[in-house]
Amino acid sequence: MTQGLNRYQLNGDLHFITFSCFQLKPYLASPQARSRFEDSLERMRTRYKFCVMGYVVMPEHVHMLLSEPAHDPLFKAIHALKLSVSKLSRQHPFWQARYYDFNVFTARKHVEKLRYIHRNPVRRGLVATPGRLAMVKLYTLCNGSPRSSRNRIVLDCCCTRKS
Repeated sequence: MTQGLNRYQLNGDLHFITFSCFQLKPYLASPQARSRFEDSLERMRTRYKFCVMGYVVMPEHVHMLLSEPAHDPLFKAIHALKLSVSKLSRQHPFWQARYYDFNVFTARKHVEKLRYIHRNPVRRGLVATPGRLAMVKLYTLCNGSPRSSRNRIVLDCCCTRKS
């Protein structure tokens, strides 16, 4: 971990995480790249046993609201996720070395961060209004697969493509 950087993990908080592609290049712009990311996220979520409250995959960065893993520090799960995506990609390096981590410990901040995730593609002009967009996933996922709705609570999953 970077010297002088304090991360407050292993305390049961949710975490709003942001990490970016190397030099902010749009390595996640294609549906295939987003799918690789989502597949890696699901593998790491299962391996490290954490919950995903919501995430958005933008062309050059990712925002996620996560719980802490059951047994490991969050930074290990994030490192494994980034490494997994990087190994499946042709671009090297794929990610910036560090990530932003904000502890979310109030219901107000929880809602604020989910709204930020949901509205990010709209602010960027990728979509006209919140609606159906493959990049945005706002749900609580603790068990099962993101492909099945058996074990998730869908909060909102909608963006309309900008015409």
